[in-house]
Amino acid sequence: MMMFLKSRNIIFFCAVVLFPSALKAQIKTYKFEEIDSLYLTQKKPLVIFLYTEWCNICLAMENTTFQDEEIAELLNSEFYFVRLNAEEKKTIDFRDQSFNFNPNGTNIGIHELAYQLGNFNGKMIFPTITVLNTDNEIVLHENSFIKSSHLHQLLLRLIF
Repeated sequence: MMMFLKSRNIIFFCAVVLFPSALKAQIKTYKFEEIDSLYLTQKKPLVIFLYTEWCNICLAMENTTFQDEEIAELLNSEFYFVRLNAEEKKTIDFRDQSFNFNPNGTNIGIHELAYQLGNFNGKMIFPTITVLNTDNEIVLHENSFIKSSHLHQLLLRLIF
């Protein structure tokens, strides 16, 4: 029995050292196409993280803010969370509407849905967090890097 416990501890230690991401907080991520059916069982506000693949600040937020255990727990319990690449090229169906990619050059452009959810005075800044209430009204629109402590405070205000 003692040998089993030692080997189990060694395996756990190796997993932590070799695969540290396995212990990070995991946020359940949904697709826009899933939201309507989720609303049939439980309505929750929708948190949308708008990003691009080239945005270093977006990546930093993914690796810090969204790895925070309290943020993950809060998002998983009180919200539906969607990640949206603002340069997504596929059509997205959401709330009985289809949204498409709008090219503005060779292989560049912005997705209609990302623009509707993330533009601020006609400009897009990445990353952007947009929160929709259950009536699909924007109740929060924050752009640029958001620390986990600040995001936690913002989200708590929305549920209380």
